[in-house]
Amino acid sequence: MTASTPSVKNLLYIIKIWSVCLFIPEILVWVVSIFRLILRRRTSGLWWDDYFSLLASVLAVPFFAMASLPFLAPHISRKMQVNIGWIVLLIDLMVLCTARISLALSIARILPPTDRTFRVTVIFCWIYAFCCGISILQLVIICEATRKKWENSSPRTCRLPNIGAAIFPYAADVASDLFLVGLALRQFWNIKLRSKGARILVLTGFAATLLVSPLAFVVGLMGFIPAGLTPVGITARAMSTHMLGILALVACNALVVMSYIYQRLHKHDDELVSELTALSRVPTNTGRRTASSDADSFELNASSDPYVLTDIDSEWSTSQLRSDDSRKTDDSNVDPTRLTVLGISKREEKA
Repeated sequence: MTASTPSVKNLLYIIKIWSVCLFIPEILVWVVSIFRLILRRRTSGLWWDDYFSLLASVLAVPFFAMASLPFLAPHISRKMQVNIGWIVLLIDLMVLCTARISLALSIARILPPTDRTFRVTVIFCWIYAFCCGISILQLVIICEATRKKWENSSPRTCRLPNIGAAIFPYAADVASDLFLVGLALRQFWNIKLRSKGARILVLTGFAATLLVSPLAFVVGLMGFIPAGLTPVGITARAMSTHMLGILALVACNALVVMSYIYQRLHKHDDELVSELTALSRVPTNTGRRTASSDADSFELNASSDPYVLTDIDSEWSTSQLRSDDSRKTDDSNVDPTRLTVLGISKREEKA
């Protein structure tokens, strides 16, 4: 018994240093979250991805404050440790769920609202939110049933009793990560996303998903394997969970921050700046982009509306227009999408 005491003290010392080192990243992710909301409100408007990012940031406040508290202050009362265990357990899952939903909606925001992938992504977010609610309810039921067992062990946090109890929440996490990776890859190579700005944002979403997914899988695995119940395993899981919360907030804000950085670094590239601005606008049922700022909608509009009606010059007669029109259409090199029905000015014809 005495031989294990120095090891436990060393682990407590390690986790104290780890918590102090993560204090600065915690402050930074909150600052970035606030910056994201201010930027979006002033430029392109707030949408559901911004609201879920705000919810994740708010939930992260008590999560960061209490994730390492049982290790930093092991002499607090048993009742307080149990309450902290409940809070950390539930909020941990809520932060990850809201961050994933925010990231998925941020990628969907790049797409036209009429795109099928846009609708599929929104439906996925609803399904995943429902799965998160089921997972939280399952944790509450299981932890309440085994409360007497985990309340008497340190740290006083509930752990899933077997693999069967962990299948649903971890399957939902893995499925959501695979969906986000597949969504990013599909849009990255999609022919409709030829523009540089769209590829930048989609690639950022792909990198953000890869930033969170491996660590989330490891943390979930450590929750029910035998090695995760040892002092070293408990300490490693607490440290990893703390880091996972930070990475989740970084991931859900990645697209907005990367878009802003590119706009500042390439502020002289008017085409890229206007394109990134257009891609971040709030989706609406009637569309949100114009042909001058979005290559995707330009490709659609160019083929569906090739003729433009302009003003009629009062000095021209219909007979002159017919003769000029027949003369000009003899040229086979003229692009039909650039022809106009009326409005060829007299000055241009003389020139």
